[in-house]
Amino acid sequence: MRKFLLFILVFTALGQTSFAQGFIISGRVVDKNNKPLKKALVQAVGSESMGFATTNDDGLYFTAAVPAGKYEVIIKVDSTHCLAKLDIAPTDPKKRFYNFRVNGKNAELTKTDKDVFMETALNKMQGSTDRVDGRKNRKR
Repeated sequence: MRKFLLFILVFTALGQTSFAQGFIISGRVVDKNNKPLKKALVQAVGSESMGFATTNDDGLYFTAAVPAGKYEVIIKVDSTHCLAKLDIAPTDPKKRFYNFRVNGKNAELTKTDKDVFMETALNKMQGSTDRVDGRKNRKR
């Protein structure tokens, strides 16, 4: 009986820990021409939780951890509000990117496990003439 109670206690504690960590809602917001939308407000509203963020110059956003569930995502660009639905299942990866393509009042959702944040940073570094130490590369 003690082993059974210990098993239940450990299982419950592990379940609460994974729930507390939650899922990260992050990704990129672009317009219909795949250009990043800067300073767009991304708001994920669910029955028990809400996450919100503002996109950076590359259209990237990152919210706090939220529990699994159904969310209505509101993307506000200037005075336009776009809507999308988001369903996060408990079995989904904790790190998944939710990219949105805004077209009028609709936002198309694209889920991906690709790290868009790292990819954007690497692309910027490859296109830059700056070295890691801050000095410019000399042309040969």
